This record gives sequence, C-alpha cells and structure tokens, in this order.
Amino acid sequence: MSIREGKHVVKRTQTESPVVLYGCRGRVDQFRGVPAELESRGLATHYERLWGDEIAFGGHAHPCAIRLAGAVVCADLTHNGHVRIVRMARHYETPSVLLVDGVVEWSNVMLNRWLGFRHLRPAPEDIVLCSGTIHAEILAKMGNTVVTTGLPRLDGFAETVARIRKQQECTAHKCVLVATANFPAVQETARARILMCLETLRDALLKMNIGVMWRLTGGLCKTLGVERDTRPLVESLARTDALLTTASTVAVEGMLANVPTCVVHPHPWPLWVPGAWVWSPTVMYIANDEQQGEVQRRLAESEAVCQVAADGIARRCKDIDPATITTCKPLRQQATEVVEALLSPDESRLAAQQRLLDGMHTQDSAARVAEALEQVVSRKPGVFDDAKERAALEPIGPTLIRSADRSEVKTVVSLVVSRDRPVSAIASWSRCMGKTFASTPTLGYQFHTLHVTTNPIQYVESSPAFDSDDPQQHVLTLEPTEGTAARLRRIVDALAALKADVVIPNEGDLAFAACAHLRNSGARTVVVAHHDASSLRQELAQYTGLDAIVHAGPEYASIPDWLSDVLPGGPDARIAYGVPVHDGQCPRHAAPLKIVSIGTVMHDQMRVFDLIPLLAHLQRNRVAFHFHLIGDGPDLDAWIKRAAAEGLGEDVVTVHGQLAPWEVELLLKHADFSVLATEMEGAGMAMPEAMGIGVVPCVTDASVGASQLIRDGVEGVVVPVGAMRVMAERIAKLSHHPDALTAMSCAARSRITSEGLDANQMAMRYAVIFDEVIQDRLPKVPNDDAVRLQPAKIIRHSDDAPACDQWLRESLAASGYISIADGTPKAGCDAVLVRACDRRPTLEDVRTWRAAGLGVAISPNLSLDESELRAERALFDLCDRGFRRVALCTAPGHTQRIARLIEHGPPIVGFIDELALQGDTHMGLPVVAPEDAVRVLAPDAVLLIGSNSEPALLKTCAPLHESGVPLECVDIAPVDRFL
Repeated sequence: MSIREGKHVVKRTQTESPVVLYGCRGRVDQFRGVPAELESRGLATHYERLWGDEIAFGGHAHPCAIRLAGAVVCADLTHNGHVRIVRMARHYETPSVLLVDGVVEWSNVMLNRWLGFRHLRPAPEDIVLCSGTIHAEILAKMGNTVVTTGLPRLDGFAETVARIRKQQECTAHKCVLVATANFPAVQETARARILMCLETLRDALLKMNIGVMWRLTGGLCKTLGVERDTRPLVESLARTDALLTTASTVAVEGMLANVPTCVVHPHPWPLWVPGAWVWSPTVMYIANDEQQGEVQRRLAESEAVCQVAADGIARRCKDIDPATITTCKPLRQQATEVVEALLSPDESRLAAQQRLLDGMHTQDSAARVAEALEQVVSRKPGVFDDAKERAALEPIGPTLIRSADRSEVKTVVSLVVSRDRPVSAIASWSRCMGKTFASTPTLGYQFHTLHVTTNPIQYVESSPAFDSDDPQQHVLTLEPTEGTAARLRRIVDALAALKADVVIPNEGDLAFAACAHLRNSGARTVVVAHHDASSLRQELAQYTGLDAIVHAGPEYASIPDWLSDVLPGGPDARIAYGVPVHDGQCPRHAAPLKIVSIGTVMHDQMRVFDLIPLLAHLQRNRVAFHFHLIGDGPDLDAWIKRAAAEGLGEDVVTVHGQLAPWEVELLLKHADFSVLATEMEGAGMAMPEAMGIGVVPCVTDASVGASQLIRDGVEGVVVPVGAMRVMAERIAKLSHHPDALTAMSCAARSRITSEGLDANQMAMRYAVIFDEVIQDRLPKVPNDDAVRLQPAKIIRHSDDAPACDQWLRESLAASGYISIADGTPKAGCDAVLVRACDRRPTLEDVRTWRAAGLGVAISPNLSLDESELRAERALFDLCDRGFRRVALCTAPGHTQRIARLIEHGPPIVGFIDELALQGDTHMGLPVVAPEDAVRVLAPDAVLLIGSNSEPALLKTCAPLHESGVPLECVDIAPVDRFL
C-alpha cells in the first residue's frame, strides 16, 4: 500500500525550514532559476504548481508544510487558493511573500473588479517582490514592504531573442508587432477606445504596406478580422522591427528585446508604464463614457498614490521627453507618424528607452529573489517586519453584487453554483430568463442570476461565461477551502443584498441550505429540476421548506413519480427550457454551407470525434461548407489534431472555443445546419436556440434528447448514432434543394413555438408559479434545514469556530428555536449546538435527537463525517490508553480525509509506506518503509486507516506487528463519498 497521492510526497533536505513556492501550473514558470539559487544558499525548496482546487486537499498547502516553512511565496493572485495560503501562513506565523509577476499598471490596480485584497493596496503578504524601482515606489506608497528583484521568468529573455534573431534570414521588409495585455482589467468603454486605436493602426499599416503580427486578447483579433500570432513571444519579437502595446509587461519584454517600443494609452488615467514612445490620443476620451465617473472616483481615492507614481516616473524620465504625437491631428495621421517614428528610431531615443528599462526591470532576478527570501527566512531587520499592518483577507476573485431595485416589482434570484464549467445549460437558461423578464415588465418580476464559483479565473479567462455589463448578472466567489458554514453564510448575505422574494436553488446542497435561511425572512423557494439525478433526490429529501417544484424537462418527457411526491399538495408543473424565437425571413443558404456544433468538446458524452468523418464525407463529396466548432472541453486539442490529419484545415474548419452568448447568436444567424452526434446527451438549450433562429438541426437518435423534438424530414435530420455518412448524404441532398432546406428551416422555428419552447411562453408560465407561492401564507415551523448539509458534502473545517458558533446560534433562533443547548440536549431545550471537534456526539446521537424533534447545528461543518469521526476517536482512544507515539498507515486516497489528525501534532510521529524512499516527508512528517519504521519512528502503536482493506494494511505492517508494536484498524467509508 502507498500513501503517495500526486505530488504530495516531498523530500526532506538539509533544513527543517524550507521555502515553499506557489506558482501556477500550466503557465509560465514564475520562479525559473529560484530553487537552484535557494539551494546554493543552503535553503531547501518545495515548488508547488497550483491548479483548480488542488489547494483544498493536498500538496504543500497543507498546514503542516506551511507551519514548518521558513517562508511561503505566491506568484499568482488570481488562483483561488491564494487566500488560504496567506491565512495559514499568518496562523503559523510563517512569513509570506508575494512576487508581483508583471508591471504595476493603474487600471489593473484601481479598476480591477476581479481581484480581492483591494488589489495590492496593500497586498496581504508581509513582503512584496517587484520588477523594478519605478514600480517599487508605487507599491511602497500603497503600504507594502517592497524589495526590487526583477522577474525571474525574464532572466535570459534578451539573450534568447538575440539568439533567435541571429538565426533568422535578413529581410528588407519591415514588420510591426501589435500586442495587448494578457489579462486586461478594463471595462467595455476602455475596450472600445483600444479597439478604435487598433482599427486605425490596421488601416494605416495596410496603406503603408508594412507587415504586422497581432497578439491581441479578449477576442480583439476576431473583431478586427485579423489572424492572431500564436508563436512564443520571444520568436515574435525576434521577427519584428517595432512594438506597439498597451501598458503591460509586454512593453518591458519589448525593451529587453531591444525593439523600439511604443506604449498605446488612449485612457483618461495615469500611465504607470512609461515608454520612450507614447501614443495617447486624447481624442479617444468619449464624452459620455460611463466609466469616467468610476475613474474620477478612483483618482480621488488614490491621489497620493498617483502623485508618488507620477513623481517617481518623472524622476526616471527627467531627461527623457517621450516621443508623443500631436493629438490634434487626425487619428489615422497619428498612427502613421507613430509607426514611422518607431521604424526609424534615433540613437538618443533608443538610449532613453534603455534608461527606462533599467527603472522597470532589474537583472539577475532569480539570484535577487533568492537573496531576499534568505533575508526573510532569517528575519533580518529592515526586510521582515512583524509589526506591519496587514491587509484584511478577502476572497480572491469577482464579487459583483449589484444594488437591487426595490420598486413595486418582485425579485427572483436564480442560484447557479459552478466550479469548472461556467457555461452550462442551467446558466444559459437563467440568463435567458433574466433577459425575457426584463423585456416583459408586465410580468411583474425582475429575474436575477447569482453565479457562485470557487474558480474565479473562469470568469477572467473565460469572460464569455459572464456579461459584466448585464445588470441581472451577479458573481460571488468563494474561497475553495473556507469552512462550509462560512460559504453558506456568504451566499445567504449575497441573497439578502439582492433582496430576493423568490429563490431558485437549481442544484447543490449549499444552494438549498441558503434558501432555507432566506425562508426565515419570508423568501419563497421554487425548485427547478433540471435533471433526474439521484443527487437532486437526496437534496430534496433533506429540506422541508419548498414552495413549488418545476420540472424543466421537455414537454414530451413525463414528470418522475418521485418528484411529484416530494411536495404533496404544492404547486408543481412542467415548464420546458424556452429560447428566443426570432421573427423575420428564414435563413439564406448561399454557398458555402455554414455548419455549427455547440457544446462541450468531450467524446464520452458528445461523441465529438464522430463529427470528423461527417465533415470528411462532405469534403469528399465536394460539398462546399465551412464548419464552426463552438465550445471548450477536454478533447478539444485531440479533436483539432484528428481534423487536421483528415485534411480538414482552416479553410473549412474554424475552432472558436467558448463564445459570449451574443457571439453565438451572431454565428447562428448565418448558419444553415446545427449538428449533434451524441448518444446520451439531452438537447440542453443549444439545439432549441439554433432552431429558434431557423437553423436546421441534424442530430442522432439518442434515447432522450433533441431527436424527440425533431421529426425526421420535417424539422430536421435524424439518423442513427454513429451514422455520419448518412447524415452527410442528407446534408448534401438538402444543399442541392434550397427550397426544401428553407421549408425545413421555417418548420424548425415553428416547432419551438408549437411545443411551448419559446422564452416568452416560458417566462409567463413561471410568473404564474411565482404569483401562486408568494400569495400563499408562509408557515412558521421551527426546523434546522438552514444549518445542515448531507454528510458527504463537508468541505473543510472553518478557521473561525467562535464566529461560526455565533452565526449558527442566530440562525437557529431565526428558524424559530428558543432554547439552544451546548453539546448535548438539556432539559427544556428545543435545539442543540454541536461542535464537530468534540469527541461526542456520534452520528447516531444526532439522528436520535432530530427524530425527537430537536434542531441540531454542527459547527463549523454543518455535518459530521463518519469517516473522520472514526479515525479521530480511534486516535483519542489510543491516547487514553497511554500511547504517545502513533504512526499512521493509510490506504491510498485517505490521507487527506484525516488531515486534521495531523494538525493536532503529537502523538502522530509519521507515515508507514511500503514504497517510501529515504528522506520522504508528507504533511511535514517523515514517511518510512515498514522495515525501517521501528528504527526511525520508534512508534508505540500503529493506526491503520482504510476501507475494507485491513488485510492489505496488516500485511504492510507485519514487520511492526512481529516487533510487538500494537496495530489498531479503522474502517472508513470510500473516498467517493468525500468532496
């Protein structure tokens, strides 16, 4: 047996106070060269790449590793585990360090709605490492303790560009590189200003006959109609003669590459990234720019910061007069002059650029970072200051709860809880409901969507998932490892801020519990059953305060019997997903045919690889077409490779990835066919949306799904699963008969209306349900629905148990309980507050108390994990029997479940693992082979923890048993019960 789980086993080296580095897996190496430099100074290094929610359960983010660390260093503010790392570092009094992986830019700091901690004002870490002296002055003025180190990932950058440039063939043709920031923190109006500049540049460069490479983010390449350069930046810079970029780290990289670099800054706020060339057309400042008010407020709020930044930059630039273009000239002329100045730079201007570079980036960065960390670990005065006033810890990511309009109109809030997939059928349905109710005020409701996520980066990198300018859309980011009760409390507070009259939990235990809380203040709960999964049955069985249930399945599907039994006598209905139905002429069918596929790019569910032979058949039959793949998923890269191997290149295939809803709608308006090859996926909303626009559906005959909405040969094409040749032949035949294709297109749109699937009918039917539940009197019956979850839904223990206790007491009182006992029932009590860390009660006790009519709240988890209780109580029992040096031997997958045992410290002395190597550690404790356990750990007992695997564990620990060490076995539940 082995406790090895991913990267969790680390090596014990020469120091017990290692430096733990937290980078972000899948991106650049922010700490390139730093571990080697630390090792040369005698400091051990643990380098952890964070990804998704890994921080929650494993790796070196475990408290024991941070407790033993000499310092912890974060380089990615957008990762959702950042808060947890800093909080644990503070708890164990371990110094924390932030490496700002880029330049400091005004709008990114002052207007960034995606990051917490008031974003660097100040940072929550004790020390901040930054790129250069110019930005060090800015960060220091914000209240940070700053050390100028440069960026390790840029060490050797200039040399790499020079080497690649030397290998290139010389050409007389000039080329310009145009770039924007990777993650621009700008709103739509700022994007409009940038877009106007880029359009002017595009036209000017075309007229000047100058080559151009575009490295634009946020869909700007698509908007401009230009091809995006996908080469590594070093290669692009080696091929260019000039760089125009927005204020970002790209400007520093261009200067390092010795490329004449112009900063494009068409914004009414300070420029903190200076350039020897600056293009800042004031003509771009739009008079009615709705962002102006926010900019002015931020400028006033941060006047001192802005002033010190301006002074610092002015000192660095006192002998540099940036080459600016007279902004009273026409915009096209400005662009032309900027390009001409960059392509014919004088030596003095290049020298000025070098002086600016010296102030923005420090060389030998890896060594400087290691030197700073060495001083932090040794707590040298002047570098690490324990007395520093630290920033309050807030969740990372967007929390956009807009003020609610308290007019005569009632408010409905749809809770959409997502972790990995912000674009989903539920989110699309909820967005559609919001727009439909907003366009039909006579219905008497405003419909809002509250997106709840533990992965905020999905709303930054996948911005199409969320429209930040839609007043009906809100985002709440939860830290993935904050306590379950803390999560629930923040959802409840967000719903209260939105003043919800009706809440739709959709799915998720926390969503249902939050509805139970709001019910105490009069809010109604309407459940929308989007599926027939067992998880929904469990959630509905757990909660009693439900006012109505709606089955969202299609009209042709029957309501499950169990769903009708959940709320006897209460309103229940079937209201299928509705989609907008567009009036007007049916789609035109000019060659080439436009074929779209919308959905998750995953073969297991969607059979997306079947689409490749479909397209290959069309190509071989000489059917002129262009295929658009819309969506993202685990098989996207493999799909692209397979398509290329079949000769399906960019001339016939466009892969869009995730698109904003308006972009999908725009594509569908020009599409002829929408294809779906699945054998198990339902229709969702993608196919009905396409049909509502008049796109002809071509689907496989799945048991439940789109094929039951479409009559073959009438509204579309239905073929057996996998029959892609047949589907291709049907499409080819229709392409030769445009009248038949038009008739089918109109029939598809009419089918949506006749089946009651248009959005207006859907909204009207929901409004009737809302009216009915609001008019009903709400019974006041004490229950503990609001403070309990299913046992399998425990996330982690809260860091603030007293605050959790107080909140749970208030929640029980609001639910109608009068006398609340601590720990165990007392005479006359009607509720009990239990602490999960206590040795009692058991799960059986809790069930007995609830059966007797008592309310029970469990702090801070809202539930008891039987597995964890068994392991804890087995350890406590060993302690009661006098054992003081207990070793653990666990089955694979269980070590993180009993992590809290390790946090207790003694008597746990280490792990026993038959695959252990010399020097291994796990959670800060030694890991040894069974034959070495007695000599290295000297245990007086061994606790074996697994699920139905005691024989294997006993075999592993046989050498200890033969040595006379007592073995204690604990059987805990399978891992798949634990989230």
